[in-house]
Amino acid sequence: MTLYFEGLEIKEEIKAMYKELAKKHHPDLGGNIATMQAINSQYEQCLKGQYQREDKSITEIDELLSKDINLRNKLNEILAIDGLEIELCGSWLWITGKTQENKDILKEAKFKWARKKQAWYWREEQAKSYNRKAFSLEEIRCRHGSEKLKFKQNKQIA
Repeated sequence: MTLYFEGLEIKEEIKAMYKELAKKHHPDLGGNIATMQAINSQYEQCLKGQYQREDKSITEIDELLSKDINLRNKLNEILAIDGLEIELCGSWLWITGKTQENKDILKEAKFKWARKKQAWYWREEQAKSYNRKAFSLEEIRCRHGSEKLKFKQNKQIA
């Protein structure tokens, strides 16, 4: 059995390795299901170990893993759609690019349209914003950080 995350102890390294492995082994991108399931299982164990080393309680660990799994699952739903620009701002996914022709798919995947920002978004229910001030997408990027997920021609996360 291959140990995909062996020797990695920093959370950012573990997540970066997961992205690289998903590029190569995700079933929607030509990989096989069994390999991706093994990667997902090891990824969750690695993150759980990392959170335990950070002295998180079991409840906090389960909550953090649940959020990460939900985010990962949501990304997998839209990964194969051509022309989308996917951006992670804090714990929210923002989708721009060629969304008009894919709006039915985005709606089905439970993404919501932000009319003023002209972008689709997804967030965990508990990540709901209670701020009454309307922030632009650029202000959100500055406030929460931003990581654009880049795609190569064959729809792989870079």
